[in-house]
Amino acid sequence: MVNPAIFAASAAANAARRTARQTLLARFATARAYDVSSAIALDQSPGLTELVGRAIVRPRGGGYYYLDRERQREQAAGQGWLALAILLAIASVMASLIALVAS
Repeated sequence: MVNPAIFAASAAANAARRTARQTLLARFATARAYDVSSAIALDQSPGLTELVGRAIVRPRGGGYYYLDRERQREQAAGQGWLALAILLAIASVMASLIALVAS
C-alpha cells in the first residue's frame, strides 16, 4: 500500500516542477526567445536543467538559452499518443475484469 504522506509529497513535488517548467516556458514566450539571436540569460534551476535535457530549451552559451518550438511541438504530440495508449490499456483491463466477473 502507498503511504499517503509519501504520495502527497510526491504529488506536491511534481506540481512544483510543472509550475517551474510553465514559468520558464512563459519567460521564453514573453521574450520571444526562439532562436540563438534572441536567447535570454537564465540562472541554472532544476526546471531549466530538465527542459535542456529534453532538448526543448537549447543553450547558446554563457548562460543564455532559447526555446526550440519545433521540439516542444514534437514532445506535446508524443504526450498525446502516450495518453491515448494509457487510456486504451486501462479500457482493456476494465473490459477483461468485466468479462471475468460476468462469467
